Amino acid sequence: MTSQRMAWIGASVVFLLFCGWKLTLGLEHVLDLRLGDETKYLSYALGYDAPDNPAQWSPLYVALYRLEHVFISDPIDLYFFHQKLVAILLPVCVFIYLASRRVPFVIALIGAGYFMISAANLPVEPKTMHVALAGMFLCLALFVGLGQHPARWGLMPAAAALLSFVRPEFAIAFLGFAVYVAYLVVTARDWRLTASVLIGLICAVALYAYVGFPMWGGRTVFAFAQHFALNYGTWHNVEDPWTSDYQQIFQTVFPNLAAEVVEARAGLGAETPGRTPIVGPLPGYPEVYVAVPSTNGFLLSAVMADMLTALLMRGEQHPLLPMVLPVQAMQRTFA
Repeated sequence: MTSQRMAWIGASVVFLLFCGWKLTLGLEHVLDLRLGDETKYLSYALGYDAPDNPAQWSPLYVALYRLEHVFISDPIDLYFFHQKLVAILLPVCVFIYLASRRVPFVIALIGAGYFMISAANLPVEPKTMHVALAGMFLCLALFVGLGQHPARWGLMPAAAALLSFVRPEFAIAFLGFAVYVAYLVVTARDWRLTASVLIGLICAVALYAYVGFPMWGGRTVFAFAQHFALNYGTWHNVEDPWTSDYQQIFQTVFPNLAAEVVEARAGLGAETPGRTPIVGPLPGYPEVYVAVPSTNGFLLSAVMADMLTALLMRGEQHPLLPMVLPVQAMQRTFA
């Protein structure tokens, strides 16, 4: 690759980084902190929780969060920085791969830029697939860059094994590569190819021996049941399976497969009278303070925490506090 072409690639990457910075500038002011798998990975990275089987919960993705946490201590700031980083990282890696395939720069830049602003990028989470795809495109670019060098066939199974600790599905790719490179070794009879393949396979096996295999456990069946139910609901015009019984759909179609229950939680989906939060001291119990959201609390939890912290720690009343005191709720309820 000529120095001029490398310069164009570098300039294009810088341009995409600038575009990504502009796209995500102020993201924390318009994007809510979305609870789910993404915050679960964040909790694993910060040590708030720990999975029963770390190999099945994207340990390399969790490690990326931990690396970012070295520079960003606040969990909320870390969450939004990670969203920004990954939303920029994948389009840049897509461009690098297209450039390695000698796609014209204009087309490669437009394609990567369009992906950056598409609904398949920033709105999608968890971002595990984005990180895995970014790694995949970089590995494919390196594969192309190696040309006919035998090391490229050792790279692919090792890379697939590594990426399976971000998305477990890449373990299937590893098994496929392992079979294919074994076929190449038998048919080519090249000692350099054999050596590179052996190194790649040994690295992959060592990873799985140390961390564990990321598939075929309870979470694999559990996740398949959920996502299959989504497709099944689309095919048969069933209500959203996330709010219906996706386990029943799964067991109906696959009666001989039993999904191991990984975790089960239950709670009340109540709402307050008039859908007004309740924050402050409980009448008759001066040492008891409550913070009750109007519905599920996703949007109001931050402001309620601020109101209660100011009251308890500094004795200050938030301007909205008189409207949400428990005594006000009791008057509205029993009036």
